[in-house]
Order: sequence, then structure tokens, then C-alpha cells
Amino acid sequence: MEFFSNSPIPFSQVIYTVIILIAIIIISKMVKRSIKKYSSEQIDKHLEKSTYTIIRIIIYIIALIALLKVWGIAPGGLLAGAGVMGIILGFAAQQTIGNIIGGILMMFSRPFSIGDWIEVDGDSGTVKDIKLIHTTIETFDGEEVSIPNNVISSSTINNLSKRGKLRIKETIGIDYDSDPEKAKEIAEEEMKEHPDTASDPEPRAYVNELADSSINLEILCWIDNPAPKKRRKVLHDLIISIKRRYNENGIGIPFPHAELLQHENQDWSFKKK
Repeated sequence: MEFFSNSPIPFSQVIYTVIILIAIIIISKMVKRSIKKYSSEQIDKHLEKSTYTIIRIIIYIIALIALLKVWGIAPGGLLAGAGVMGIILGFAAQQTIGNIIGGILMMFSRPFSIGDWIEVDGDSGTVKDIKLIHTTIETFDGEEVSIPNNVISSSTINNLSKRGKLRIKETIGIDYDSDPEKAKEIAEEEMKEHPDTASDPEPRAYVNELADSSINLEILCWIDNPAPKKRRKVLHDLIISIKRRYNENGIGIPFPHAELLQHENQDWSFKKK
């Protein structure tokens, strides 16, 4: 078929083209409504968006092939003529294609969902949106970070929301004049009394290091339904309450300091305590 021919365009081709375009719009809306209705019971928002995008692409490809046939254009010949251009575009869009493939893989493997708290590629935050090209997370600082899907699919993903519990681990130092057993007992009492800490596993405190300036205790507890804000709040509350109880019981929390010594030859030196 010649594209720039002076012969009139057959009316039937115009009618078929209009029918195909209308069919694309109707079918796309029907698919979107069906997926939305089904997703309320079976799949989450991530899978809903990804499924609709893939089906829509398939519909467009089928419609394009139908339009080419209506207008007498052989798809095989068109693809052969565009072979070199396709190779060039393929190299240029290699990273984008990798991101799309990564997005499709995540759609089926589903390592996380919208609202989950994840750690990936050095970033940590709550998943806000998942698209075919990238995934957006909100960090502890309230910033939105977009991570390419090919990076996520090739990285280790730590889904902190998956198991429904999160361990809080922190080190607290007491001075050498304080009783470590009493400090351990107070820390465990405060963790058990906090309303957001889980009773199973039971909160624990351990003496794990004799440091330069302190005896270090490691406190361990778990929280249910973890979220970044909840973790920060629980840790904040525990540090405040444990510090208050230590003050009431005469348990000091030291800080590194230096002692100035003077020798007989009048030289000055510093000794770390």
C-alpha cells in the first residue's frame, strides 16, 4: 500500500478504524473495572496497577496489529524495515527495559506491598507506590526516594513488616561504680511495662561489654505491627524511662573523658579514662 497515494481512502477502512479505537476504550474501561472489583477481595493495590498496565499494553498491541491489517500494512514487513532502529532504541532503553522486567518480577514474587516497611539498597522506609519503572518509599525523615526496580530486584530486601514483629536493640552504658544486676533489672522492668512492647519474646537485658568508660548493657525487646514512627516512639520512651529510673536508683551513665597529668619534668600528657 502506498501511504501518499492520491486515491481516495475507502470508507470501510475509516469505519473499521473508528470501531477498533472505540473498542480499545471500551475494553480498557471494562478491564479496569473488573480488576478493581476483583482486587478488593483478592489482590492488593500494587498487583492491581501492574496487572492493568500489562493487560492494557497487550490490548494496544492487538489493536495496532488489527489496524495495520485494516490498512493493508504487513506487520512483518514493517518490523523488518524498522529492525535497525529497533536495535538502536533497544540499547538506549536497556535500563528502562530492565526496570520494567524488575517490576514485573516483583509483581509475581511480591516481596513487599504498599505500606510495608522495607530496607533495600541502603535506604529504609515505608513503601508508598510501586510502578513498573520504580518503587517509591518514604524515609524516616519524610523524604520520598524512588528506587529503580532493577536495583531492587537485584538487591537483598529486608521486609520489616512481613513477620509482624520487629526487634528493638540498643546499648546503654553505666559507670563502673553502679550495680549491673540492678541496672539490668530496671531495664527489663521498663521494657515489660511499656504498652507497645510484645510479651513474646520476653524483653531481655544483658551485660555484653566492659568498655573504656562504662559497663555496657544491651536491651532487647519486640514490637508488634512495626512501623518506623512506632519504633522511634518506643525507643524514645524506653530511653527516657530507663534514664529516670537509673537516676532514682543512683545508677550513673558516664561519658568518655580525659584526665590531665603533670610529670616531674613538667611535660603535659592526657590519660583517657
